[in-house]
Amino acid sequence: MLIDTTGKLQDVCNQLLMSYPKFIAVDTEFIRNCNEYYPRLSLIQIAWSKGKCVIDVLADDIDLSVLESIFYNKEIVKVFHDCKQDIDALLTKFPRIPYPIFDSQIAAMFCAYYDNAVGYSKLVAQFLDISLDKLTLKRSNWLMRPLSDDKIQYALDDVVYLYELYQVLYDNLISSKRLLWFLEEMNNIVKQEASYGNIYDISDFPSEVTKDEIIISWSIVEWREKLAKYFNVNRDFVLKNKAIPYLAKDLVGRSDISILKKYIKKEYLLHDTTFDVFQIISNNQSIDVGGLSSVTSNNNKSVLNILLILLYNICYENNISQKLVCSKGSLIRFLNGKSSYVMTGWRYEFFGCKIEKFMQGKSKIIVSAQALNNQCVDIVTTLSEM
Repeated sequence: MLIDTTGKLQDVCNQLLMSYPKFIAVDTEFIRNCNEYYPRLSLIQIAWSKGKCVIDVLADDIDLSVLESIFYNKEIVKVFHDCKQDIDALLTKFPRIPYPIFDSQIAAMFCAYYDNAVGYSKLVAQFLDISLDKLTLKRSNWLMRPLSDDKIQYALDDVVYLYELYQVLYDNLISSKRLLWFLEEMNNIVKQEASYGNIYDISDFPSEVTKDEIIISWSIVEWREKLAKYFNVNRDFVLKNKAIPYLAKDLVGRSDISILKKYIKKEYLLHDTTFDVFQIISNNQSIDVGGLSSVTSNNNKSVLNILLILLYNICYENNISQKLVCSKGSLIRFLNGKSSYVMTGWRYEFFGCKIEKFMQGKSKIIVSAQALNNQCVDIVTTLSEM
């Protein structure tokens, strides 16, 4: 069903609410222009127990605020897959993130080991034994109208099977006793503010870095993000990541706009204090940057490598995705004695407490070899309390 007027949308919302669903599946189609900061939302798809629909966001006669009665209804779980991009797109039309949410990608990563974030079609094949064609229309221009029947069906497939996945993944979270961990992660997504650390990892600095350079780099990233949003341009158009450490070095102890002009086009150099990079640097002088620096000593590098091996083995053994549990940057912060998310919440319970005991000398590493067949040997690294 294609919804292209406010009246139709209101009718669908009323029907949905009258069925008192415990959960619905939600997906979006959008265009993310490589030149622009914000995605252009085109469609919103919804599936529930008694129906499904595709909402044409670009229709002239449609008021999307009608959906707020569903998106912000605390009794209805909104099921997404890889919700971050959908949320980015929805926030161009809605005041806040839908709540509560269930991300099928994250749920799957709690229930099985994956090297990387797992795709939707892979989950549908793995848990529902259904093969989806995600390639034919993958590069479609979703802004073009009218919408073909093939496009509408493609969009609906994304929520119809997502709706079915929810119960399977929910049951797996229950059986693996990881539901509370998952709910904690969902709350973190809803509450989290933009993290500049997710945009630029200071631990990837090309050389040893000083405290001043870290503060300035952090400030440059913050400033760049504000400019990119203001001009609605890709952040790389303002300043590429690889240029940040060099600009930071040039700005140490200097507040000279001529330095900025060497790196940044003049149309992006606003004089408004909101976008004054030197003011941002001044405001950031008190931030705790110790844990953001690189691990430079050979001893710490060796320990970091050991922790990364432990991370892989413990995750693999417990059938949980390593990518979900901890990043290299978080381990660096831990080694530098600074606050790290691996030492909080469910991550501490699962992994953080183990490496804490190891660093305190309360546990030791045991390495064992297991023959898999005549040609292969599996090396297992575990921790044992002393």
